[in-house]
Amino acid sequence: MDNTATILTTGTHLKKRNFRNIYTVIYELLDGARDQIHLVTYVITDNAMWLVDLLEKNLRRGRSVKFIVNELNPSLKITKRLYRLDKKYDNFTLIEFQKKYPGETIHAKLIVVDRKKAVIGSMNFTWGGMVGNHEVGVLVEGPDIEDLAYTLDMI
Repeated sequence: MDNTATILTTGTHLKKRNFRNIYTVIYELLDGARDQIHLVTYVITDNAMWLVDLLEKNLRRGRSVKFIVNELNPSLKITKRLYRLDKKYDNFTLIEFQKKYPGETIHAKLIVVDRKKAVIGSMNFTWGGMVGNHEVGVLVEGPDIEDLAYTLDMI
């Protein structure tokens, strides 16, 4: 089976060809996860609480979730919630990249679901990244996603 790619966007100027919306596709993927979720982002803000809600829903269903973020802002509500999830669920792994690898940065933005589908793009998990900015991403499906998930397993 070959990989397939579907273009995703946010922002009015990138909607001219009826591309699918990044937020909608991420929501659908996370809502339909059956086994495992990997998320990587440079930054997450309180406007992405919907994402953490979906993660907790998956954690309660027994799915494995690995969340890699460059650095969390300790003053945000979402940070406190992620720390609570990390303590509450054995199937949740929270990695602050800069704490694990001092002096290094992770700037990738992607979600891998069940080692079969991935959204890869320019968006952070912020209001701007999901709604306000003009962002581009791709939904990739196929066998190469297993290699991507393996790469994230190594972090």
